[in-house]
Amino acid sequence: MPGRKEDLCNAQASDNPDLNFSYNELLSELKQQYGLAERQAGDITTEELAAATGQRIEYCRKILKKKADEGVLKQVRIRGTNGKISKVYRKVGG
Repeated sequence: MPGRKEDLCNAQASDNPDLNFSYNELLSELKQQYGLAERQAGDITTEELAAATGQRIEYCRKILKKKADEGVLKQVRIRGTNGKISKVYRKVGG
């Protein structure tokens, strides 16, 4: 009984044009859907807002989340300079 690896190696393309795609096309599509965005000018983190306002991080997180829920800001996942994934907030439409 063949395993998954053998099944993938012996897979045949279908006549259905929706199923015919290359490895690079699939990788590019998945990267767009699930990849991390680049940090842009104007993005702000909860820590940056807390440092600028003197408020606690938890309070700033609530403020930014509320603005995101209202549609004023959107939350974006990025890879920080330290290599870790972090969240930034950016203006919608900006």
